[in-house]
Amino acid sequence: MTKSFAELGLREEILNAISLLGFSEPTAIQERCIPSLLEGKDIIGKARTGSGKTAAFALPIIQRVNIKSRKPKALILAPTRELALQVSDAITSFCSGQPIRILSIYGGTPYRPQFDAFKRGVSIVVGTPGRILDLINKGGLILEDVEYVVLDEADEMLRMGFIDDVEMILSKTNPNRQTALFSATMPPPIRKIGTKFMRSPVEIEVDGKRLSTDHISQKWISVQQRNKAEALHRILESWVQDAALIFTRTRQGCAELADILTERGLIADALHGDMGQEARERVIKRLRQNKIRFVVATDVAARGIDVNHISHVINFDLSNDPESYVHRIGRTGRAGRDGTAISFITPSENQKLRYFERKLKVKIEQAFAPTRNEITQQRWSALKEEILLKSDSDIAKRIDSWTTQLLEESQLLPRDVCSLLLQEILLLKGIDIEEKPDILAKSGKREGKKKGAKNKSNFDERNEQDIVLNIGRRDGIEVGDVLWAVSTLAEINSNMIGKIKVMDRKCFVGLPRDIAQPLIEAKRQIAIRGKEVSVFEKMGSEKPKRRFTSNQPPSYRSKRRGAKKRR
Repeated sequence: MTKSFAELGLREEILNAISLLGFSEPTAIQERCIPSLLEGKDIIGKARTGSGKTAAFALPIIQRVNIKSRKPKALILAPTRELALQVSDAITSFCSGQPIRILSIYGGTPYRPQFDAFKRGVSIVVGTPGRILDLINKGGLILEDVEYVVLDEADEMLRMGFIDDVEMILSKTNPNRQTALFSATMPPPIRKIGTKFMRSPVEIEVDGKRLSTDHISQKWISVQQRNKAEALHRILESWVQDAALIFTRTRQGCAELADILTERGLIADALHGDMGQEARERVIKRLRQNKIRFVVATDVAARGIDVNHISHVINFDLSNDPESYVHRIGRTGRAGRDGTAISFITPSENQKLRYFERKLKVKIEQAFAPTRNEITQQRWSALKEEILLKSDSDIAKRIDSWTTQLLEESQLLPRDVCSLLLQEILLLKGIDIEEKPDILAKSGKREGKKKGAKNKSNFDERNEQDIVLNIGRRDGIEVGDVLWAVSTLAEINSNMIGKIKVMDRKCFVGLPRDIAQPLIEAKRQIAIRGKEVSVFEKMGSEKPKRRFTSNQPPSYRSKRRGAKKRR
């Protein structure tokens, strides 16, 4: 029998905070981990993404950490900046006004604000191994007073080549600390960490439910950022018969999108963290009573939603990590019903989508937003049905004489009169029959970065430095693999990466100089498709070799042939 959160030994203020967030009873991993962590034991938790492990380690830390200390008392390591931000946001929401200072640190951001934050005082640090180690080496982060360490998604840190950094960080912490390690799998290097750095850890394994159940159809749609609102409007109008929950990444984006949908004639409410509890409950009540069909929400605010007739979950902004994705799509397909989850994927998010599929062990099918013609046909079908239903009404009989008068005075055929009247009705109904280019034209390809292309938005060629990776086409590597791996290793957005050139045996990648140099100096390793790859500096004379093809001018080819004969 599942225990309640109150039976796990959590304080009243924490119970109130998680109750406001919609947590009713603990998951299996929470029920088994929270008491052990509150007792000060080390634990190794084997649990799948979506099991609720963030709350399992965060709630005991919030209860036990000394909030008066100006030095870090808890350190949480996460493999990616997205997961670090997600964990930090979750802890903030669990604190519910308690004066606990939390700092997220990751690469691709200035060092100065992070140094300043440490000077002001920080209780909990959440970050990626690379930047954590950098700050330790620069003297900004001192770990001697850290009492709690959490390794979140340790297997993913191993896959990404961070495991040496993790061991180095652990070696610099207080040996009497409490350590919690969470991983979906337990390969030998992860087991080694448990043996080397943990004290008689309690092993907890949870057989989580399948994350992607058969009754939830998962789809993705390729769409440019600027066209998302139009795609959403078409989907809500054409595909959603019941209710839909639409997720955005930020509170501001949530409020703005709800306003856009309302302006387009679709009644929608926003649900985000800046709203008071009473206002949030009012929105959920309106949704339950079918007074509204569409709610735009952020992750934290949506946790209390349990409405059976939500047929669609739409990720207007893709979630930061697989665990959030699982929580989102779980809002549909309730009470034995079928559900549909649709994610909007911009060209720069293709690799992130692949990561989600790999992590969750599911195949998310590609779909296409309805075209303008499909929307027009659907609107016309609805209007035609409405007209035919009213053909025998009393009003139709009353205006019969007007119809006869119109035909007689216009001297037009009934078909022509019907066409003219339909034009007026279509205009009044907002049904557009003009032929226009469709900004959401269907394409069977994933939009993405072309080989050798540069992203002009954030990349400065004048500050470029090439790194070399000892892997290439012969290893089955594509540009997308390199883009995802390097952006993850350097903890930067993909639009900060310059030209990528994949050769037979090596790759050349352009990076901002201040990001490339530390990777080269640290002799960092990077995992690409399961292979450990070294990062080198491109030497001055090292250039991609030119390939000669039959497309070159005949005169040039003949010179090369002549040179060969002379030898």
